[in-house]
Amino acid sequence: MSFKEYKKTEHRYRAFFTRARPESDTTACDTQESGLTESGAAESAQPASHLTESARTASARTKRAFILIPARNTLNTLALFRGALLAGHMVGMVEEGAVSALKTCEVKTPWGDRLFIARTVAPIRPGLVCFTAGSTGAAKAVYRTYESWLRSFSLQRAVLAYRARATTLIIGNLAHSMHLFGAMECLDRGVEPVILRKFTPKAFFSVCQRHKPHILYATPGHLNMIVEAARTQAPHALSSISLILSGGARFDEDRINAIEQIFPNARIVAFFGTSEMSYITMKDHAAPAGSVGRACRGVELEIRDPSGGECPVGTEGTVWVKSNMLFERYILGGDKNTQWQDGFLTVGDQGYVDEAGYFFFTSRKGLMVTVAGENVFIDTVEQALKRCLPGRRSAVVAIPDEKRENRLIAVTHGDISCAEKEKILFDLRTEFGPLKSPRRIESIENWPYLPSGKIDRRALTLAISATGP
Repeated sequence: MSFKEYKKTEHRYRAFFTRARPESDTTACDTQESGLTESGAAESAQPASHLTESARTASARTKRAFILIPARNTLNTLALFRGALLAGHMVGMVEEGAVSALKTCEVKTPWGDRLFIARTVAPIRPGLVCFTAGSTGAAKAVYRTYESWLRSFSLQRAVLAYRARATTLIIGNLAHSMHLFGAMECLDRGVEPVILRKFTPKAFFSVCQRHKPHILYATPGHLNMIVEAARTQAPHALSSISLILSGGARFDEDRINAIEQIFPNARIVAFFGTSEMSYITMKDHAAPAGSVGRACRGVELEIRDPSGGECPVGTEGTVWVKSNMLFERYILGGDKNTQWQDGFLTVGDQGYVDEAGYFFFTSRKGLMVTVAGENVFIDTVEQALKRCLPGRRSAVVAIPDEKRENRLIAVTHGDISCAEKEKILFDLRTEFGPLKSPRRIESIENWPYLPSGKIDRRALTLAISATGP
């Protein structure tokens, strides 16, 4: 599909969705008057040829129903998504596996596009539904206004100052917020994004050679796979990439030199944020090792103690953020660590700020487990493990234990010697004590990733559980 064809397709969908609206007084499957047909039924409606009414006015009629579009990494799927969004709907891009968690009805557009109509208890407004990666197996869907993303787009462009016509390469699943954000930002500039249908390092190198993109969105997991594959699969340096935006997990600073060899002209920008908060910090060249940068312009970042008081400089506490880029609420799942207070939001992340204002992310409450009555932040132990194994994929998982509630197991990609294992375990026990340290180190060859590029912790835990106690 050319970009001219894309724009015609988006306009067609937008006109259609402006007229085709599931009404608030119908059930999710009462679609006859909306112009949508139930899957398998005869198509009884034709697309509207123009915008029949204001999207804002029309959206007021949709009180409970919203649209979920099956995520396929194609321009047509983005046209469908943007068409519904710009027509004033609440719309999300979703992996089919997540649909079963919602009460939905499968329907089709007059052009045969499959989508789902879902209902929610609370009144809704036009906007985006973004699904988190669910690396721990607990997927969530967050609702935010499109305006909040437009403000994030403006912040990104102002801070990074890239060319308005720069093309963006999307390599992750569009159901996940970082990759959908990148594609939508590119389209908002009037530029066609390059979309990889399914990520493999070989497909990545091929699309870079063919399309010469300028901006790359990639998780640290994606970058690790690219670096490892480049030794044998990359024909030569990928010089067209001028900016790499990396988020979604901790950035592996030990990979910087290897990444720079593959992308010699790229500025690498690691950012810290969440689906709920959008941008929080960006890391510049002056940032000290281990930091994820300073708070972005327009972002207020506070570190608070359990009583709600602000922590002194250098003292770890809970991260609270206030900005005009925050989400509104969850519509699927939720998180007990997510709280609002006086315009500030927290999702339970932990960290501290140094005297120069640089933020250090230390742990996530969602990755906290209990071992013999003691709270242990898995990712804090995991970072110490990564320092022992620079350049190697590694993680820490918790396995249920009858006596201690949980026990920690360190996992590495590829085998290491017994002597090295003993030294690493000794170093971790010295730092954290025997209770909060991994009991042993296991090695696996097939490292599991989610479509977003994050570690699939659930699959990793199952793989390690199968090895026995």
